[in-house]
Amino acid sequence: MSSILPHDHPMNKLKNCVDCGVEYPPEASPVHKNPRGYAGYISLPRCKTCNAIWKNKNHLARKYGLSIEDYNQMLIEQGNKCSICGSSGSGEDKSKFVVDHCHNTGKVRGLLCWPCNIGLGMFKDNLDLLDKIKIYLTKS
Repeated sequence: MSSILPHDHPMNKLKNCVDCGVEYPPEASPVHKNPRGYAGYISLPRCKTCNAIWKNKNHLARKYGLSIEDYNQMLIEQGNKCSICGSSGSGEDKSKFVVDHCHNTGKVRGLLCWPCNIGLGMFKDNLDLLDKIKIYLTKS
């Protein structure tokens, strides 16, 4: 992005992450679309690593009312395993499990691996349908 900015523009200078304090070049700065920013973008005050952590923390709080500490406590209580299948891997990103919640009440039920979360979502938490699937699978 720095190639579209004038050489002396502030976004072309080294920055310090507000969270970890590490100095990083502008091309390592996460950007956010903003109509008031230069060329429609603003540079965020965190390095990419800290920004990812910040986004995850805010997502957990906003969507589920959980802090990082709550998430970690749930994971410890589950033995660092999926609540359904007991796997220790979570699919694409081995370090994170998905927060499973009831779509009607919003209540958090537990942490699941990606495949279990997708499976549950595909059947829309319908217990009758899940019973039919169980019967179907025992036929063979």
